[in-house]
Amino acid sequence: MEAGCKTADHKFLKAGEILFDEGATGKEVFVIVSGNMRITKKANGKSVVLAELGPGESVGEMSILLDKPRTATVEAITDCELIGVDRSVCLKCITNIPPCAAAMLQRLARRVGVMNENLLKERLKVVSGETVE
Repeated sequence: MEAGCKTADHKFLKAGEILFDEGATGKEVFVIVSGNMRITKKANGKSVVLAELGPGESVGEMSILLDKPRTATVEAITDCELIGVDRSVCLKCITNIPPCAAAMLQRLARRVGVMNENLLKERLKVVSGETVE
């Protein structure tokens, strides 16, 4: 997405501010320059933490790639600087710059791996009879 960063928007969030809410329309992918972000999703009326991400990571890819509303809420844990890359620019980068596409796929694959591990831990708790909150 480096090519798109020349025309990208810088965004600054204070700790506790919401970048976007679950269900919102996705128009940008955000690269975290500094700070830490928390990704949460509502389940049974509770907010469940899916991941915490830091510098070099990005958020918002799913909405852009699937052309669907945001699947989770993203909040700044600490003060953050972000680079917002417009959907059209992001898709051009993925299509025309193979290293950009590979980097995004690697980030998404790492996240899926972490989520799989977390799901496995929760399933093992259920199987062993532990209380899952």
